[in-house]
Amino acid sequence: MPTRLFPLAILLAAVGFPAFPGGLFERQVPLSGTVIEHPGPAPDFTLTDQDGRVFRMADTRGKVVVVTFIYTHCTDLCPFVTLKVRSARGLLGADADRAVFVAVTTDPRRDTQEVNAAYTRAAGLAGAWHFLTGPAAAVKAVWFDYGVGVDIQKAPDEGPGAQGTAEDAEPSQGLSADARDQARRMADAFGGGYEVAHSTPIWIIDREGRMRVAMDADCLPSEIAGNVRALMSR
Repeated sequence: MPTRLFPLAILLAAVGFPAFPGGLFERQVPLSGTVIEHPGPAPDFTLTDQDGRVFRMADTRGKVVVVTFIYTHCTDLCPFVTLKVRSARGLLGADADRAVFVAVTTDPRRDTQEVNAAYTRAAGLAGAWHFLTGPAAAVKAVWFDYGVGVDIQKAPDEGPGAQGTAEDAEPSQGLSADARDQARRMADAFGGGYEVAHSTPIWIIDREGRMRVAMDADCLPSEIAGNVRALMSR
């Protein structure tokens, strides 16, 4: 079952944005994706990253923040989203340190700090992002606040679920052949067990802590980087 479940309009309505033209879209050319005309503050939260460090969204004020939602056992979209984030960060060059890259797990039961650290190393993102986990209640609150629908397809005590493959739904736009191969290797190495279907928004938050753009898994790394650069200058 594809990871991406919920249309963007439903996602935006879930976090309190209006669903009608004129209240939703901003007409500024430099920004790509679904651009919020009247952006509200990104909800604050506190979780733990792959290195055991406490991460607070409130502490990112002054930097542009890219927030994604993935899980390590995913065999379809998540490895590709991960490598798009890495590629976008690379496109920023020296400006990458002026942004913060965040991934929030959609599977806190299995995505422990240690597992997230191994996944981060496999993705080549050590020291480059915060892959966050924490108590289930705290993680679920982040899903709710950021409009992320999550559906565990098979309970952990019911045995392995049917596994898809990365080829079933590859959002590989903008990735090199090497990166696409790496995403498939990550799916093979970490994937398996029960599946977690979830929406895959990529939120771009500006330096004032406002939710400015919602992108999806089909976006290009260059579009992510372009949004980050545009918001750095505002």
